[in-house]
Amino acid sequence: MGSMFDYSSMDLTELQNEQKMLHVRMVEVFIKQRDDFSLVMLMSSMTLLFPISIAGKRLYAKLTGTKFIITIANLIDLSIVLQVLIMLGMTRYYEQREIPMDLFTKEDDMNPSIRFVANMMADIEADVFRFDYLLAAGTATLWIRCVILLRL
Repeated sequence: MGSMFDYSSMDLTELQNEQKMLHVRMVEVFIKQRDDFSLVMLMSSMTLLFPISIAGKRLYAKLTGTKFIITIANLIDLSIVLQVLIMLGMTRYYEQREIPMDLFTKEDDMNPSIRFVANMMADIEADVFRFDYLLAAGTATLWIRCVILLRL
């Protein structure tokens, strides 16, 4: 085979084998992408503790009679929590929504990982919801929070 996409010298059996192999690879890639995103979401779920921290500071201020002041860091924490909640909601929505087009077999298309990636890509292509922009905004907000935390 001279080129990566040169299938002209293959017979029908070789083409079918190549199709099956590509199908398996694509399913693996979709599942791997979803697994990577699951790790990111697991780590992001730690930010759901931010409101508890703010509430603890408020309670401490009330019990000690001091004035509670909402800081920029508190507002950034709340925006991070909001972004993570939107990501979690969109993830569940993408996993449950039907895929707009058949990608693989019916059995593979029912897999939540494949549904998630396929629906996310379809929305990005159609410019309906840019999940990639939400991830970028969440990352940027976390970096800003780190800078404020370290007082750089």
